[in-house]
Amino acid sequence: MQVQGQVNVAVRPPAVVRALHDPVLLQSFLPGGSKVTRTSETVFDFLAMRETAMITLKLPGTLTILELTPRRAYRMTARARHLLGGSLALDLDLTLARIDEATDLSYLGTIEGGGLAGKLLGDHEDAARNRITNMFHEFARRLQRRQPHGEGPAA
Repeated sequence: MQVQGQVNVAVRPPAVVRALHDPVLLQSFLPGGSKVTRTSETVFDFLAMRETAMITLKLPGTLTILELTPRRAYRMTARARHLLGGSLALDLDLTLARIDEATDLSYLGTIEGGGLAGKLLGDHEDAARNRITNMFHEFARRLQRRQPHGEGPAA
């Protein structure tokens, strides 16, 4: 399934780049209660958790963020697999563009699933696209709230 979008972040590109490598801010891409742990400069392990009425579903995986063009283009990949839940693969190209004192963060890529996750993804494509859009907007909101005075837009 193809996904694409853009979000304006009211901070300069260097702050966005730092945030893309911050485990706390990367958690905004996952459901509440999920965990992200840095394992190297560009690799993170995650445990996405989603509570239902009866159980808590847990999906472990790995997120990688590679710099393609310094401070401008990145590739975000995520792989998750669960014996019962199936698998998910996310591949996004991220592009940063400075617009005045803010950053336009664009994303373009695919999300694919196998097993139960693939069936759910196929049955709810619009909801999945909306979830990804919402994740990027939440990332932008959290980043903007975290910026100390002087690190966001210039006066």
